[in-house]
Amino acid sequence: MKISASALAGTQFGGLASKLRKSTYAALAGADSVTRQVVQGELPEMQLAGKLAFCRQQTVFSNISHLNKTLGATSIQGIAGYPMLS
Repeated sequence: MKISASALAGTQFGGLASKLRKSTYAALAGADSVTRQVVQGELPEMQLAGKLAFCRQQTVFSNISHLNKTLGATSIQGIAGYPMLS
């Protein structure tokens, strides 16, 4: 099911909604074997660490706020996976 940018506007990744292409919902199971509904799509371009650019990256969006609940820990804004790092 394709997702419109307006449907994503009120979500935690709403700032990227207008840039996301081919967005759909998908089921994703984590290490805990629990299946969650996530949004997947393609970002035409994304920059990391200043000028390091990645083009046409397949991305998955999910709420990872639970990773930031440890007091005094570094804030995690996202996780880069194998497709980006390879």
